[in-house]
Amino acid sequence: MATEYSPSFRCLVRVSPTAPAGMSSGGFVTRWLMAFLHTRGSREGIEISSIPLLEGKNTMRHKPSGISATEFLMRTLLGGFFVLCAVTTAHAGDGRVEINQARALAGGVSPADTPGFPVTLTGNQSYVLTGSLDAGSSPGLFLPASLTAGTDNVTIDLNGFSLIGDGSESTSSGISGIGTSIEIRNGTIRGFGDRGIFFDVFTHGLVVENLRVLDNGNAGIEAGPFAVITDCYVSQNGGEGISVAVGAQVARNHVSSNGPPQIRMQDLSLAEGNLIVGGTGFALMLGASQSGPTGYQNNVIIGILGGFTVQGGVDMGGNLCNGSTTCP
Repeated sequence: MATEYSPSFRCLVRVSPTAPAGMSSGGFVTRWLMAFLHTRGSREGIEISSIPLLEGKNTMRHKPSGISATEFLMRTLLGGFFVLCAVTTAHAGDGRVEINQARALAGGVSPADTPGFPVTLTGNQSYVLTGSLDAGSSPGLFLPASLTAGTDNVTIDLNGFSLIGDGSESTSSGISGIGTSIEIRNGTIRGFGDRGIFFDVFTHGLVVENLRVLDNGNAGIEAGPFAVITDCYVSQNGGEGISVAVGAQVARNHVSSNGPPQIRMQDLSLAEGNLIVGGTGFALMLGASQSGPTGYQNNVIIGILGGFTVQGGVDMGGNLCNGSTTCP
């Protein structure tokens, strides 16, 4: 039987009450252990610990002081029940790298990650939260840039959990960095002193969906060119609710009571199907260049202080601005 045990590191659990016929228990242990280390240890860097199985329950047992890890392992193995644990990056069953508070504080979430916050993520990987993260005054998750490139091809699934700051540091953002083909979805980002999500003009193609971005000191979501922001609730942020560069799509979001404007978009973009409620300044501040103005359609705008609804852009129809079908 092989199963996995542990929320923060991978364990291969093997149960063998008796050695095969004709083989001593010592020989059985040695052969199995050598095969395991040959196939896994060389590439994973294994540290051994043990979990005895008692009456069908897994109970963590720590190595006593004064004996080596090898001696501790052999004592457990010769009892007939053993677990080998690889203290490496924890993966979910689908291959995604798991992140929770304990792993964030321990470090090693990615090869570049050090203990504590921010958690540093590297490219060509999918990450999933298995618990909420409290970053305190620090940034939350960070995707660094090298001298030649950013952190590319990353998916971050908050998995219904929250990424939380305490708002005390004005330069700390929830998720930030530089890269291409980055996707963030499914959870809450709140309470950071700077932005909830911040990827500047050097980041292309950011996808953000199904998030709640609340109570951050600056913009809720700020993204570079060709971003797609959909199905998010963005509220009570100190700066713009959503701010994107050229070639973006902002659709089906509920944006309310942020600092002005509620949604800012540059040229060659589309604002579609958003509900914008309350706040100050313009609800939609849109690119208006003759070569490629931003279009807007099927948006509902109500309760903006001062009556400002739309600046710039091209009305493509279906909009409702403070009860009028004429926008602005």
